[in-house]
Amino acid sequence: MIRAYGTETGKALFVISFVLWMRELESVKSQVTPAVLTTIFSGRLGPRGLMLMHFKEPSEMASQEDGSTNANFSSDFSPPASLPPAKTRCGSYEDILDTLHGLNALGQEVWYDHMLKLTSSLRNFVPKNKSADPANTPGHHLNVLRKNIRTEQDARRCLVLDKSLLEQWPEIVVSLFGVVDKGGEDAATSGRTIHDLPFPEGASINDCTDQNSITKTDYAHCDGVVSEILRLKREHPEARICVIAGDVASAFRNVGIHSNIVYLFAGQIEKNNVIVIELVAPLGWTGSPAFYEITSGATAHAHGSHTNGVSPAGFFNYHWVDDHINVAADIGTTCNDMDLSGLP
Repeated sequence: MIRAYGTETGKALFVISFVLWMRELESVKSQVTPAVLTTIFSGRLGPRGLMLMHFKEPSEMASQEDGSTNANFSSDFSPPASLPPAKTRCGSYEDILDTLHGLNALGQEVWYDHMLKLTSSLRNFVPKNKSADPANTPGHHLNVLRKNIRTEQDARRCLVLDKSLLEQWPEIVVSLFGVVDKGGEDAATSGRTIHDLPFPEGASINDCTDQNSITKTDYAHCDGVVSEILRLKREHPEARICVIAGDVASAFRNVGIHSNIVYLFAGQIEKNNVIVIELVAPLGWTGSPAFYEITSGATAHAHGSHTNGVSPAGFFNYHWVDDHINVAADIGTTCNDMDLSGLP
């Protein structure tokens, strides 16, 4: 199954050498405990060995947690060593595809060609199965799109008009709508609407947008949050340091589009014979992040201008697009003062 890489032809590869070699490979993205690697070495797959989800790349948070507990640095190289738990069922097809991507990246470097044919077949099978799944039919996505459009209409963030108006307003530019799943939510009833303004390539609204007219965003590096935590701990060693985080719901949807150009931001639902004209910055337009930053930056500035006895120079607040992070020493009413000063 595995080529004898890292050794001269004809020489045996010992398990410890194999494990140490594998841990240095950039193509290994999954949880690489010795138990996993020795199982790969022995070729134990299936119910009594490695499952497909053992090859899924862990999230950044999971990697940090494992690193803090030295979970990946166990010295047990024996075949009976316990494998880390792996889900036998996936929450989405995307999880399976991500796992196959990681498995294929590993296979390209260490497997023989006949094993690569297996991953290639799996990568073809999963998308076809996804397409055949009733939960992924166009009708399913259409219902979610209708629900989202109705919510936006009720909030007065879009106009829903009869499609026949296109004959009177031929200048209206209609772009495609798309729906993508929200992580952790039921795909049958929820999804995020994407206005496909980068399409068609070369003649899209994004291509026609004057990039020079868009303010360039300039965010501070996130290490500023860590620096503030350390500074407060030095100044107030006995105090608990609190980090308060929040985000702005439907961030871009708080930024209106000038009435003279809303005709450029239209979409349609053909089965309902309606056109939808966006009145606020849509997710999918190249200018949305920069124009939202004007609002977000003003919010952060106003919030940081508030002071109290512990923070006489103003409250520390960090923001990145619609995410806002405040850091404060838990002294007196400081945390409450910071919360009341305008955390979104």
